[in-house]
Amino acid sequence: MATERVETSFTSVSWIPAEAMTGFMRLPMDVGLGHYDPPPPEHLDDLDGLVAAGRCRFANRLNVWADITDGHIVDSGSSGGGMVAKTEVDLKALTIRVAAIPFPEIRDAETDDTSVTYVQTAGGRTGAPFPRRAGSASRFRLKSPTAWTTLAVTVRQDGSVSAEPRGASSFPRHWFYDNDGRLVQKSATIDFDLWTAGDHNADTPWGQTDRLVLAADTESSLERYLSRSVMADRQRSTIRVVRPGGVLMTQGEEASSMELLIDGIVEIEVDGVVVAECGPGSLLGERAFLERGQRTSTVRAVTRVKVVGADPESFSPAKLAELRELHQRELDAD
Repeated sequence: MATERVETSFTSVSWIPAEAMTGFMRLPMDVGLGHYDPPPPEHLDDLDGLVAAGRCRFANRLNVWADITDGHIVDSGSSGGGMVAKTEVDLKALTIRVAAIPFPEIRDAETDDTSVTYVQTAGGRTGAPFPRRAGSASRFRLKSPTAWTTLAVTVRQDGSVSAEPRGASSFPRHWFYDNDGRLVQKSATIDFDLWTAGDHNADTPWGQTDRLVLAADTESSLERYLSRSVMADRQRSTIRVVRPGGVLMTQGEEASSMELLIDGIVEIEVDGVVVAECGPGSLLGERAFLERGQRTSTVRAVTRVKVVGADPESFSPAKLAELRELHQRELDAD
């Protein structure tokens, strides 16, 4: 009987998007002592290089293999682990790199008659400590918070595989890549205030508490390309926050503006029927601009969302037309 070996992997990359921090604790970023991160690549070809260059904060890679003989998993195993990047602190005359504090990986295996699942948690404390609340509004402590992801990979006896994020810290943003290095999911929401206010001993997997992660499918490559120009424009509109259930756009209203969803999940509703959901990176509202008419759908917040205005005049008509066709194909597919 021939034995087939199945090998696969799942990877997370954790990074700090532009203007993701809030309150006075973003001051080091604003004055240039720290830095936000550029978005990770759409295709992950060199994880080691990405971490070494300091283009992310943490990474977690889970490799899984299984030997299958005559439709039965006869042996299996996992490898991989966490990677932490050094945080650059710019003191003008000197740039120093502060090493983060990695925590030991937490690993588990789940088996049944038809499959095997490996689970791995990796993370640690960020490189540069900063003041955060310690139990009251008037007390602070200088201690870096903890960031992590928990990944799960399943191999079934028929050779099929699947992977999912099982948990993650509420900050920073986590992107997830499949075995071929393709970006397939991202954490839909981040909460800097929750992250800095929590007890970072007990409220982590190392304190026996994980946090469920709300993951969203990735936006299109075209939207990712267009959104870079929106976020690079320092004169862009103020970030707008919409609570769950709030309406961002209403079907039938006269409008020609566009918005970029930078955090959270929205649902697209046409004639009272929900036809799609969108996550961070999605561009909304191009049809009303192109057609000089009315909104063709209602956009409603599923979670707390953050959006920023995107000037449609800054995009080429050809790119906007391509975006409209892409969105229509997505609706037709659903």
